Amino acid sequence: KRSRTWVKWSMEESVAAAGQTGTMPLALLWMSRDQESAADIAAIRDWTRHDVYLSLLSGAKGILVYSGWNKRAGFSEHYSDFLDGYLSAAYELNIAPGLAKIFLHGTPGFDVTAEVITGPAVQQFDYQKTSYEYPTLSYQQLELDGQQYLFLINSANEPCTIRVTGLPEGVEILNGFNNQAKSLSAKEQLTMHAYEVVALKWQPAADSIEPTD
Repeated sequence: KRSRTWVKWSMEESVAAAGQTGTMPLALLWMSRDQESAADIAAIRDWTRHDVYLSLLSGAKGILVYSGWNKRAGFSEHYSDFLDGYLSAAYELNIAPGLAKIFLHGTPGFDVTAEVITGPAVQQFDYQKTSYEYPTLSYQQLELDGQQYLFLINSANEPCTIRVTGLPEGVEILNGFNNQAKSLSAKEQLTMHAYEVVALKWQPAADSIEPTD
């Protein structure tokens, strides 16, 4: 639970297996057990949202949660916390603002880059006697129907300062979750708390849109 980059590794394995078998890669996330420390309890919502969005950013075409049964021993105190976290992401993806179509049908873009400038840039974890190292920052630019999106996910267990380069000047940058204005410009820095997911969106300036005929 302190190495959330495990999600990215797991999805990379699933995507590779799906490619070999002609199946659809799905993320199987979990509702597990009550947490003990105050820090872990406070992080439940961020964990669930992080895992959903990092799965999608890593190639998942759907999300399954195991399990919705709330009668398990040792899972009576924080069941609702896990469920609420997953439901908040499900609402954003399927109802408002309806981001699922961006992940499923969006076209990757490469105009914008992002990097960690303060905080841990990599995270390590061990699985079956093998050590893995992954960047703590995952990001992807996606375009759908003329709308540009940038998703950034911090997998670190602490805040990180991120430098974003290549955002267009002279256009309004919005928060992709609530459509409120976001004050950002080229090479802007933003601080992301542990496990935070950020979504930015913008409409390209009219003079930057290529004619279709």
